[in-house]
Amino acid sequence: MGDNIKCFTVEVRWVGFKIGYQPVVKNARAEGTSGYTWAKLIAFAFDNIIAFSNKPLKLALRLGFYIVVFSIILALFYLIRYLAGGIAVGGFTTLIISLWLIAGIFISLIGMVGIYLGRVFDKVKDRPVYIVKELINF
Repeated sequence: MGDNIKCFTVEVRWVGFKIGYQPVVKNARAEGTSGYTWAKLIAFAFDNIIAFSNKPLKLALRLGFYIVVFSIILALFYLIRYLAGGIAVGGFTTLIISLWLIAGIFISLIGMVGIYLGRVFDKVKDRPVYIVKELINF
Protein backbone atom coordinates (compact mmCIF):
# COMPACT_ATOMS: atom_id res chain seq x y z
CA MET A 1 0.00 0.00 0.00
CA GLY A 2 1.17 3.51 -0.71
CA ASP A 3 0.19 4.97 2.64
CA ASN A 4 2.43 7.20 4.69
CA ILE A 5 0.57 6.24 7.84
CA LYS A 6 1.19 2.67 8.95
CA CYS A 7 -0.72 0.91 11.69
CA PHE A 8 -0.52 -2.87 11.57
CA THR A 9 -3.71 -3.60 13.49
CA VAL A 10 -5.83 -1.27 11.35
CA GLU A 11 -4.33 -2.59 8.11
CA VAL A 12 -4.99 -6.20 9.16
CA ARG A 13 -8.66 -5.34 9.76
CA TRP A 14 -8.85 -3.44 6.46
CA VAL A 15 -7.42 -6.39 4.50
CA GLY A 16 -10.00 -8.67 6.08
CA PHE A 17 -7.91 -11.26 7.88
CA LYS A 18 -9.54 -13.21 10.65
CA ILE A 19 -8.51 -11.75 13.98
CA GLY A 20 -7.94 -13.57 17.23
CA TYR A 21 -6.97 -12.16 20.59
CA GLN A 22 -4.23 -13.45 22.83
CA PRO A 23 -3.94 -12.16 26.40
CA VAL A 24 -0.47 -10.80 27.08
CA VAL A 25 1.10 -10.28 30.46
CA LYS A 26 3.07 -7.03 30.33
CA ASN A 27 6.13 -6.73 32.49
CA ALA A 28 7.07 -3.46 34.09
CA ARG A 29 9.55 -1.33 32.15
CA ALA A 30 13.08 -2.15 33.24
CA GLU A 31 14.35 1.41 33.00
CA GLY A 32 13.45 4.78 31.54
CA THR A 33 10.08 6.01 30.35
CA SER A 34 8.11 5.51 27.18
CA GLY A 35 8.84 7.76 24.22
CA TYR A 36 5.11 7.98 23.50
CA THR A 37 3.71 11.03 25.23
CA TRP A 38 -0.01 11.74 25.40
CA ALA A 39 0.39 14.24 22.55
CA LYS A 40 2.06 11.60 20.35
CA LEU A 41 -0.64 9.04 21.16
CA ILE A 42 -3.41 11.51 20.29
CA ALA A 43 -1.63 12.47 17.05
CA PHE A 44 -1.27 8.75 16.21
CA ALA A 45 -4.98 8.14 16.83
CA PHE A 46 -5.94 11.20 14.78
CA ASP A 47 -3.72 10.09 11.87
CA ASN A 48 -5.32 6.63 11.88
CA ILE A 49 -8.85 8.04 12.01
CA ILE A 50 -8.11 10.29 9.04
CA ALA A 51 -6.20 7.64 7.06
CA PHE A 52 -8.77 4.87 7.36
CA SER A 53 -12.14 6.62 7.68
CA ASN A 54 -14.23 9.36 6.12
CA LYS A 55 -16.55 9.48 9.13
CA PRO A 56 -15.26 12.81 10.50
CA LEU A 57 -16.05 14.42 7.14
CA LYS A 58 -19.53 12.95 7.16
CA LEU A 59 -20.01 14.17 10.74
CA ALA A 60 -19.13 17.71 9.63
CA LEU A 61 -21.77 17.51 6.89
CA ARG A 62 -24.33 16.15 9.35
CA LEU A 63 -23.50 18.86 11.90
CA GLY A 64 -24.04 21.55 9.27
CA PHE A 65 -27.38 20.01 8.31
CA TYR A 66 -28.49 19.93 11.95
CA ILE A 67 -27.52 23.58 12.39
CA VAL A 68 -29.56 24.52 9.31
CA VAL A 69 -32.59 22.62 10.67
CA PHE A 70 -32.08 24.26 14.07
CA SER A 71 -31.91 27.70 12.45
CA ILE A 72 -35.18 27.07 10.60
CA ILE A 73 -36.87 26.02 13.86
CA LEU A 74 -35.34 29.07 15.56
CA ALA A 75 -36.63 31.26 12.73
CA LEU A 76 -40.16 29.95 13.23
CA PHE A 77 -39.87 30.49 16.99
CA TYR A 78 -38.66 34.09 16.64
CA LEU A 79 -41.21 34.81 13.90
CA ILE A 80 -44.01 33.76 16.25
CA ARG A 81 -42.49 35.84 19.07
CA TYR A 82 -42.14 38.83 16.71
CA LEU A 83 -45.75 38.57 15.54
CA ALA A 84 -46.90 38.29 19.17
CA GLY A 85 -44.94 41.44 20.04
CA GLY A 86 -42.44 39.66 22.29
CA ILE A 87 -39.30 41.11 20.69
CA ALA A 88 -38.57 44.74 21.49
CA VAL A 89 -35.24 45.17 19.67
CA GLY A 90 -35.60 45.70 15.92
CA GLY A 91 -33.38 43.54 13.71
CA PHE A 92 -32.59 41.01 16.43
CA THR A 93 -34.61 38.24 14.83
CA THR A 94 -33.15 38.73 11.37
CA LEU A 95 -29.60 38.90 12.69
CA ILE A 96 -29.82 35.75 14.81
CA ILE A 97 -31.58 33.68 12.16
CA SER A 98 -29.23 34.74 9.37
CA LEU A 99 -26.13 34.02 11.47
CA TRP A 100 -27.29 30.50 12.36
CA LEU A 101 -28.46 29.75 8.82
CA ILE A 102 -25.26 30.97 7.17
CA ALA A 103 -23.12 29.09 9.71
CA GLY A 104 -25.04 25.87 9.05
CA ILE A 105 -24.78 26.28 5.29
CA PHE A 106 -21.03 26.97 5.51
CA ILE A 107 -20.40 23.96 7.72
CA SER A 108 -22.45 21.78 5.36
CA LEU A 109 -20.50 23.03 2.34
CA ILE A 110 -17.19 22.48 4.09
CA GLY A 111 -18.36 18.94 4.92
CA MET A 112 -19.27 18.30 1.27
CA VAL A 113 -15.91 19.58 0.04
CA GLY A 114 -14.25 17.44 2.71
CA ILE A 115 -16.07 14.34 1.48
CA TYR A 116 -14.91 15.02 -2.08
CA LEU A 117 -11.35 15.55 -0.87
CA GLY A 118 -11.61 12.35 1.18
CA ARG A 119 -12.58 10.41 -1.94
CA VAL A 120 -9.69 11.91 -3.86
CA PHE A 121 -7.42 11.03 -0.93
CA ASP A 122 -8.68 7.43 -1.01
CA LYS A 123 -8.03 7.25 -4.75
CA VAL A 124 -4.53 8.71 -4.43
CA LYS A 125 -3.60 6.09 -1.79
CA ASP A 126 -4.12 3.52 -4.57
CA ARG A 127 -5.30 0.77 -2.27
CA PRO A 128 -6.46 -2.31 -4.17
CA VAL A 129 -10.19 -2.73 -4.70
CA TYR A 130 -9.97 -6.49 -4.14
CA ILE A 131 -7.54 -8.66 -2.23
CA VAL A 132 -7.39 -12.19 -3.62
CA LYS A 133 -6.51 -14.87 -1.13
CA GLU A 134 -6.12 -17.72 -3.61
CA LEU A 135 -6.33 -18.24 -7.37
CA ILE A 136 -8.00 -21.48 -8.51
CA ASN A 137 -7.70 -22.75 -12.11
CA PHE A 138 -6.10 -19.52 -13.26
